[in-house]
Amino acid sequence: MGSESPCGDDGEDNGIPNGTTISCIAQMPRLNLKRSYCISSTASSGGPDTVSGFDQSVKAWVFGWGPAALWAAVLFLLSEIEGLGRGLPTGGDKLAHGGLYFMLGLSLAWGKRRIGAGVPGLLLLLMGVGYGALDEWHQSFVPGRYSSVGDWVADSAGVMLGLVLFSRFSSRSRDNEGSPYGSTTPNEGTTTTGSA
Repeated sequence: MGSESPCGDDGEDNGIPNGTTISCIAQMPRLNLKRSYCISSTASSGGPDTVSGFDQSVKAWVFGWGPAALWAAVLFLLSEIEGLGRGLPTGGDKLAHGGLYFMLGLSLAWGKRRIGAGVPGLLLLLMGVGYGALDEWHQSFVPGRYSSVGDWVADSAGVMLGLVLFSRFSSRSRDNEGSPYGSTTPNEGTTTTGSA
């Protein structure tokens, strides 16, 4: 007795030829994956067209959390540059910090949307704010750089703004998917009275 596959391989005639290998990543509650990914191949013992479930989950994690990890590496490398930010107008360094960490907030929110829907937003905020604090501490060891609480506050504000804006716009786009009228239907909010 076979178990039902989330990809529709339940023993019924579903158009999949006999001998086809199907590799799936089903919905995984612990990882909060919302989609089922299926790759099929006619090679019954695997081969170049067969993608394992592990390979798919690694790809999902890389495309989900990879941008945040990559941006964190960029921030680290920028912190290594001696005298970076000198010559900016007053307050310009705070705007630069806020803008750079805004991108970190966006990339963390992207990862949450793609992979970790169950990850609390507060945890992402703490990760971004904590990374900003570590970055400021790191700068204290770089010649020509110094750590600043004001820069850390700008970092924190940037992360928070990135998380909030991404969440706002992604939830609106999610609400608008599937309906030409957005999140409401044309009859919503109207009442009809008896007709004769």
